[in-house]
Amino acid sequence: MWGFFKADSAYHVDALDNYYAYDPDKARQLHAEAGQSELAFEVFYTPSPEGQAGAEALQAQLAEVGVTITLKPLTVQTDFFPDAKGAPMYFFPLQRASLNKITRVYVPGSYGNVCTWDDPELNAAVAELQKVREDSPEGIAAWEAVQEQAYTSAVSIFALFGLQGAAWNDERVGNPEFLFIATAP
Repeated sequence: MWGFFKADSAYHVDALDNYYAYDPDKARQLHAEAGQSELAFEVFYTPSPEGQAGAEALQAQLAEVGVTITLKPLTVQTDFFPDAKGAPMYFFPLQRASLNKITRVYVPGSYGNVCTWDDPELNAAVAELQKVREDSPEGIAAWEAVQEQAYTSAVSIFALFGLQGAAWNDERVGNPEFLFIATAP
C-alpha cells in the first residue's frame, strides 16, 4: 500500500508508488546515523482482527531493522487521544472517507491531531481541496497535492488496505443506497 487510495482509484498518485520502498539496510543505516540503533517503544493498536494482524506485521518488519515495539491494545480512547500519553504511536485501520481522512488527524485543532501537527503546505493543500468538489478534475488535482505533501513530510506511513463490508436483510431494509466518497469519479 502506498497511500490514501488504492491503485485503481482515480485519486491514486502513481508517481508516489514506492515512495517508502522497503529497504531494511537503509533503515538500519538511518537509525545508526540518528544514534537510535536499539530503538524501543510501545505502540497502541486497535483490538480487532485486522488491527492486531497489521500491528503484528509492523512489529515483525521493524524488528528486522532493530526496532522493538511492544504492542498494547487500545481499549480506552483517552489513553491515546488527545495527547498520546499512553504510547507515542497508534497503529490503526484508517477507515475515514473523503477529506476527513486528512482533517481528522493532520489539521490543527482536530481531536485526532495528537502531535499538534501543523504543516502550512499541507494546510494550504487541504484548504484548496475544501473549495472544490472532490470528484471534479480540480478536486482530483487537489487530492494529488495533499498526498504529495503528506508523503514528503512523512505525516503517515501507510501499511495496509482493509476491507469494509456492508450487509442488510432485504426483508427488513429495502433498496439500500450506498454513497462511496473519494474512490473514483
